[in-house]
Amino acid sequence: MAIEREHRAPLSPHYAFVVQWATDTQIAEGRIHGRVEHVVSRHATFFASLDELLAFMARILREVAAPEHGAQAEAERLTAPDNKQNL
Repeated sequence: MAIEREHRAPLSPHYAFVVQWATDTQIAEGRIHGRVEHVVSRHATFFASLDELLAFMARILREVAAPEHGAQAEAERLTAPDNKQNL
């Protein structure tokens, strides 16, 4: 099922990765390995399985999301009706 263009979430470079596959990678057979790099932080690692690739991406995305969630929570706290009187 295709997502309509107007319903897609924005694409942030903070959520972008470059995956470089080794020349003997055979995705259909489940034999993958290569290198992955997070575009913004430039953190990179080599991987020898899909699990390793996804684990690296998940770790980086948790690190990226943590400051965003913290900033969002702080903004919500400051704009909550109970806190407006304290500003």
